[in-house]
This record gives sequence, structure tokens and C-alpha cells, in this order.
Amino acid sequence: MSNATEAIKYEDNTILTLEEYYRIALEENPDIQGRTPASILRLDEDGRIIEEITDTVDKNLLKYEIDLKINEERKKTESLTDEKQKTPKQEGKKKTTIKVEQRQRQTGDDYFLKIERGVIRNETYRKIFKGPSVVYEWLWANIVRNQWVDNKTYPIKEKYFSKGYLAYCSTYGKIAKDCGMSKNTVHRYIKDFNEAGIVKLEPYVPEGKKQGQTVFILGAWEKVDGEIIETYYRDKIFITPKSIKN
Repeated sequence: MSNATEAIKYEDNTILTLEEYYRIALEENPDIQGRTPASILRLDEDGRIIEEITDTVDKNLLKYEIDLKINEERKKTESLTDEKQKTPKQEGKKKTTIKVEQRQRQTGDDYFLKIERGVIRNETYRKIFKGPSVVYEWLWANIVRNQWVDNKTYPIKEKYFSKGYLAYCSTYGKIAKDCGMSKNTVHRYIKDFNEAGIVKLEPYVPEGKKQGQTVFILGAWEKVDGEIIETYYRDKIFITPKSIKN
């Protein structure tokens, strides 16, 4: 009998250890914390998956994450090969960071391209306009506002909205799945947002948990004459503010 409790085989004969499988599962399913890897799946004698326990593991999402992990490992190997082949001149190149140049406001600038929240929540829209813009719009469409009902694990309304922030809490895997792109791509886009000052990031680990999610802060809100006014870091970054008319 093979070591069925130590490895998992997929149809393309890729092998993952149970430890790798469990780590990926745990990232997206914190509720399985404390369970042994073998308790979340059943294997045959050759180490192939017979059944995944779907009450704790989202099978499709988990397979997606595992495929992503495999691709990441392959890219690392390819990257190491490329590094060895680099010339001294290439090695001396520095990584570029996002540099934002603010535009001076001009006459005719204050027209708006309005997008309803429901449009962004349409999966077909996100597929057609797939890219960094859709990732930002997805975050905006999920901002926690006054109608939000908190849960004990992630009280985002209490800790952020009630203090004047426009924020949402999620995993990169969830964003990647909803926006139809890889987790690495989402990481890259959000890293650019953060470097440019468009989105602020804060890790949030619930009390008693070892792993948490990321809070994405897009701006702030305040009440002016009884009306809620929302302002976004994105708008302050790219264009000078409107002049105040007396």
C-alpha cells in the first residue's frame, strides 16, 4: 500500500503533500483550524482523492487554490532559471514603484461617469472589463455602510464605518474568484493601489484566531448638514480639489 496519508494526486499527476493541501484549505476555511489534514478528505490506496468533506471545504474554491499554488511553484522555478541567465546589466535594474502625478483641475473636469453598484455586481460586466479597475470597483461595491449587519468574527461596521471609514474586509482568494482572475494578479493590482495611496490596507485577525483577512480602506465619510458625504483617496490622489465658492 502506498503512503496514502502523506500525498494527494490530481488528474494531471501533480502531487501535493497533505500539509500543503491543509495549509491552502485553512487560508480560505478558518473553521477547520485544529482538525487533522486527514479528517477533511478521504483517499484511495494510491493517494487519490475519493471525497472531500464539503461541509468544511468549498471543493471548487479549494481546487482553484491548489491549481494556483501549483502554478506559483512553476513560476518560481522559471523565475530562478531566468535569474541565472541575467546579464550583470539586467541585475542592476531597480524595481519601479508607482509614481502619481496629480492633475490640475480645469474647466469641464467635474463631469462623472456613474456606475451603479448593481452593474459592478453583474458577473458579465466584471468579465468584460476585467483588470485593475474591476478590482477597485468590486471593493467599492462591497463597502460596509450603515445598512450592514456585523457578525462577531468580523465587526467591520463597528470598527471602521462607525469611525468614519469606507472599508471592506475580504480574502484575496474571494476577490480573485469574483473578479475572474488569479490571486497573484489581484495581489499585484492591490499592491499598486496601496503604493499609490488609493487603498489603505490593514490586517484583521479575529480574537482567538490565528489567521484573518485584510481590511481594504478606500476613503472616509462625514455628515455635513445632515447629509453623508463620501470622499475617496483615489480622487484626492489624481486631481486637485474643487475650489470653494463663497
